[in-house]
Amino acid sequence: MPVADSFSSEVYRLLLDDGQTVYCKLPFTKEKWYREFKCLNYLLDSVNVPKVINLIEPSETFNGAFLLTALEGNSITTLTPKLAKEVGVLHAKLHELSYEFYGSFTNEGFEILPNNDWRLFILSTLERFVPFVRQTLTEELYKSSYNRIQELFKCLPAPEPPSFVHMDFRLANLIAQGNTLSGVIDFESSRFGSPEIDFIKLYRDALSKNPTIFDAYKIGYGSVRPLLPMEQYVQFYSLYDAFNSIGWSTQRGLEKNRAFYEESLTILKTQLEMSAT
Repeated sequence: MPVADSFSSEVYRLLLDDGQTVYCKLPFTKEKWYREFKCLNYLLDSVNVPKVINLIEPSETFNGAFLLTALEGNSITTLTPKLAKEVGVLHAKLHELSYEFYGSFTNEGFEILPNNDWRLFILSTLERFVPFVRQTLTEELYKSSYNRIQELFKCLPAPEPPSFVHMDFRLANLIAQGNTLSGVIDFESSRFGSPEIDFIKLYRDALSKNPTIFDAYKIGYGSVRPLLPMEQYVQFYSLYDAFNSIGWSTQRGLEKNRAFYEESLTILKTQLEMSAT
């Protein structure tokens, strides 16, 4: 059975003859296969993640595959204060994992970002999506959003030292059994970067909507490491993430990603209106 919340790679839920549930993941690219494989092994002793049961390595004609254990429970749809606190603890534990350089795992080892510059990575990612954003937005909306992102970028504080960042830390990638967090999945985009980038999706989808939940998350996160002042980053990353998501949806095909595109477009317009007031 295909997993509905997997937007990039293909993921299938399999029920074996012995009643065990496992997952088969087919990464979208070879790079994502190597990144996920090495991240899963790197994290095994730090947080609860799926274990690799079997694998097929990438070849010239195939991007590789994993057979993974299932964490107990299901993707979180609604956070309770207890779950929010546990999510905060887990998130902080990820960010406590540090590295000497900004970069990511590859087939060849660890690839350091050009000039070891996190801010350059942020801008280069934005520019990568520009041609696709311009295919679907009006020129006026494109220019106003792009220019506002550039303005906000100049106001960002210096990046934090390299920490392990998930890069897609959202409810669908957090697994819970009832009111108890089981772990986190999906590391195909993970890398070592400034942890500021890792809050926006959870903040957008859950933390910003309920102060009690946000407070519980803060308590959990703060029990492990100090929480960055999100107010310094929320406006920039809200626009940045929405802009890039519009580009991603267009690049991958709007016939399959229309809902995500429309959601991102709404966020982009809302954030622009808020920044204008």
